[in-house]
Amino acid sequence: MHLTSNIPLILGKDPPPAAVKEFVYHCHQIACVYLRRKAFGGRLNPDQFGISLDDLALDCIADLFQRDRNGSFTRLVGYYSFVNISDISEEVLQGQTRRLVFSEVNQRLFRLYRESDPSLGKIIRNIKSAAKYFESFILDRRGDELWLCAPGEVPVNENRPTLSPEIAEICLGARLPANASLKKFLEALAEILHEEDDYQPAFPLVGLALIIRSAFSRLQDDTARLSGDEHPFTGTDIQQMILSSIDSVMKRMHPSYVGRKKLDASAYEYHFLAIRDVLVAQFVHDDGFDLSFFEHLHNHIKDLTPTDYQSHHRVYLEYLSKLTRRELLDALKKELR
Repeated sequence: MHLTSNIPLILGKDPPPAAVKEFVYHCHQIACVYLRRKAFGGRLNPDQFGISLDDLALDCIADLFQRDRNGSFTRLVGYYSFVNISDISEEVLQGQTRRLVFSEVNQRLFRLYRESDPSLGKIIRNIKSAAKYFESFILDRRGDELWLCAPGEVPVNENRPTLSPEIAEICLGARLPANASLKKFLEALAEILHEEDDYQPAFPLVGLALIIRSAFSRLQDDTARLSGDEHPFTGTDIQQMILSSIDSVMKRMHPSYVGRKKLDASAYEYHFLAIRDVLVAQFVHDDGFDLSFFEHLHNHIKDLTPTDYQSHHRVYLEYLSKLTRRELLDALKKELR
């Protein structure tokens, strides 16, 4: 199916039934694959809601195909109005469509969890209570759901997709230990929403409650780590992505740092060894949060002093680490699209 030719037909007046049927089927397949990935990773119990995954997938995307009195698919028209379909590739449009479907699936799952999982109630109440006194968020009600929105972003453009819980959990896990306080979770989520330009600057309150509960479950069960069964990536997968991200950034930044003599070749390599240790500790082993950048670099430069670190290394290491973390998160996101 070629979306670049199909979607304009869907968005026009009197969409051809054959084009609609083909697009519904395509979205349903995306939703099915996404739900099966969640089930395989232990993030979804296929029997929890009493219907098959195929039926659940259809239920999740149904709202996308509601029509107005003129027969237009208003949700699709609103979403794709920000996409210049005539000017982008099929691959990019497929990615945009997957993000839309993933967002719809997660919104529906959040509603189902809220209705069928009373154990979430206490966490939800705690988040609501904390958010009222937290300057980085405004509580915004959409229908019967509460959302955490960045200040100045209400009303939020709902045509943009919502950050998926998998990406949100990865981003939060990279910034926080599992036993982080609720305040720290909210602070980190605010930073993430501010950075993610492709998504709404808002996140469902129920979605954050599920992530927090998952984090506390991992804290109680030391065997359930990021590399364990509940996550779509194994520790080996993530380590390989870390090494690939480091290799990419090392090559890209080499002329700016070694070429301009900011760092010599060996010091440059030691910086990335320290960055590797930081990322492996945080993303794979869920530890290392108590070690500073100085301590990680000192493991590779034995005679490094705090004074030398502050004057010659700190700014470089922190910036290169930021670039590598962004490269890694982008790689993780691509695997989830």
